[in-house]
Amino acid sequence: MRILLVSQMYPGPEDPDLGIFVANLERELAARGHEIARAVIDRRHGGRLRHFELLRDARRSARRFRPDVVYAHFLVPAGLAAALATRAPLVVTAHGQDVRNVGSIPGVRAATRYVIRRSAAIVAVSQWLRRSLEEAVPDAIGRIEVVDCGVDLERFAPRDAADARSQLGFDGNGTSFLCLGALSERKNVLRLARAFERRGEGSLTFVGDGPLREALEGRPGIHLAGRVPHEAVPVWIAFTTSSFALGVAAKAHGLHWGEITLMSALVYAGPAQFAVLEALGAGKPGLQILFATLLLNLRFLPMSATLAPYFRWAKGMRLFLAAHLVSPSSFILTHLHVQKEKSSPDSPVQAEILNEEGKYLDYYFGVSTTCFVVWVAGTAFGYWAALAVPPAFNEGLRFVLPGYFACIFALEIREWFLRLVCLISLFVAVPTAVLSPEWGWLVTSLVVATCIWGVERWMQRAS
Repeated sequence: MRILLVSQMYPGPEDPDLGIFVANLERELAARGHEIARAVIDRRHGGRLRHFELLRDARRSARRFRPDVVYAHFLVPAGLAAALATRAPLVVTAHGQDVRNVGSIPGVRAATRYVIRRSAAIVAVSQWLRRSLEEAVPDAIGRIEVVDCGVDLERFAPRDAADARSQLGFDGNGTSFLCLGALSERKNVLRLARAFERRGEGSLTFVGDGPLREALEGRPGIHLAGRVPHEAVPVWIAFTTSSFALGVAAKAHGLHWGEITLMSALVYAGPAQFAVLEALGAGKPGLQILFATLLLNLRFLPMSATLAPYFRWAKGMRLFLAAHLVSPSSFILTHLHVQKEKSSPDSPVQAEILNEEGKYLDYYFGVSTTCFVVWVAGTAFGYWAALAVPPAFNEGLRFVLPGYFACIFALEIREWFLRLVCLISLFVAVPTAVLSPEWGWLVTSLVVATCIWGVERWMQRAS
């Protein structure tokens, strides 16, 4: 099917977060085999003149593309532009503000009524919006289908909160609240800020930007993250549950502020840093600590190997920085970004993607540099926040890392093979810990890893 997409919001070079939901929907329609053309506004500036340009572009696209269906997002002006551009069947989706404008802006009610009468199908993104549209324009009664915008379940899957907070360098204590959206009056962000201040505990983070940023700056407990890449939003959502910052744990184990901050900058590996805190605080041998850190950080080898073809043009210092800034977040976001572009019907072939100099390296540096800065800064701020933590609270920190890894591992125990790993670990850990309190846990790791490797090889040969 040939579909002409008409929207007053669409991501552009200057505003990559504008109407990202429309671009996602377009991508999914194309993935289903539909042929898509679009007439869109991809910038915030330009005033109402943009709406006349949208009508002009819609008419030109309709004459050239000859669509089977016109799909408009927002009733007015996009729906009106689509209705005037062509006589092809019109499907229009109401998103919220377009319904609120009916009756509040002169002329919008009549224009909306025309769009409703002209439409072959009308979609509202919620039941509440359906009722509001039917009250505002009675011609829509009985004609509206409710279809929400949906959620990308791969991108917004549940993840470990402690890992997400480590990636962001977030050091908030108490209940964490998150608001995603533009800092504008119609988003009611000032009312939310006042409600949070009356609560008197926790933290509130705004992810987004807008004209009310200055009115929110400087308020106690309120953090302004600014605009973030759409791919980074799931990480910000994940950190809102309760956990502990690395800086707090470092203070509890007796490290100095400069030591833990420098470690975050040079090591830049959350699980490894958490793992060595107790060893550093207890004065364990340096060789043992280095060996343990090396074992934990071997996980970056497959990540780097996967990213290497995308960065084949990087040389010298750029290559060194790219290697140092590899983290689970930067790896996942960059790899998924490349894979989605490669799977897009409009994307070039794989060889062209891998040979396009600097295309994905710049994207990677944008994501990884942000993660690195907030991680190092968050560690430093977390250390100072620990000064207000009661001493008795520190006793619980020694259980954070074991509990963290135990919970992750428990989620994977579904087969007898993994249960066997647990039993081997239990039987080996106790005697080795008694024989050598300092090196016992490392011996356990080596023995268990060797046994697992041997069993896997045996199973492969047997099959």
